[in-house]
Amino acid sequence: MEVIYNAVDPAFDRVHGHRPLPSGSAPRIGMVARLDRIKDHKTLIGALAEIAPVCPDAVVEFAGDGPLRGELEQEALRLKVGDRVRFLGFKPVGALLAQWDIYVHSTTASEGMGTAVAEAMMSGLPCLVSDLDVMREVCGPEGALYAAAGDVDAFSGTLIRLIQDRELRETLGSAGQRRARRMFDLSKVSSAYLRLVFPGAEELHEAH
Repeated sequence: MEVIYNAVDPAFDRVHGHRPLPSGSAPRIGMVARLDRIKDHKTLIGALAEIAPVCPDAVVEFAGDGPLRGELEQEALRLKVGDRVRFLGFKPVGALLAQWDIYVHSTTASEGMGTAVAEAMMSGLPCLVSDLDVMREVCGPEGALYAAAGDVDAFSGTLIRLIQDRELRETLGSAGQRRARRMFDLSKVSSAYLRLVFPGAEELHEAH
């Protein structure tokens, strides 16, 4: 059996600048996902609240919308981070990935492939994801850091590491980008479908 993954738009493949994140730099942590219970936005909101004593200016930006928006807004207010959690709605994510410092995908075992993670990896963003089989399949051992699903302490501790260690962010972003190029490159995915639908078509094309 051959698994053919979703392709990522080649426009996402670009150099990502990893800026220093000292106090006052307002690190931007992003996540792209529909606001529903298949995902786990609450854990990231909780992690943002936990890192406040160390990184009081960090912000989380959620791209996407859905039925849980009101509930998540209330959770951010309850944890006193309402001013640092931004709900952006549905937006083209290319520009956001270029601006964010860290990509987080906090999700549940109901998650599918997680194409948004593949896009973040292709963009060279350092990724922190829930430690689930599907995320291991997408990110591999080198393409992301992992935190136990639903574990606020694990996410907050790893976020602090990433914010404080620029070299780690650079290394992780580069490794994720290389993996994304191997697995989600449009030409490679197209070739895989071609082999599936028209066996021998590539050999015939090369012969001519």
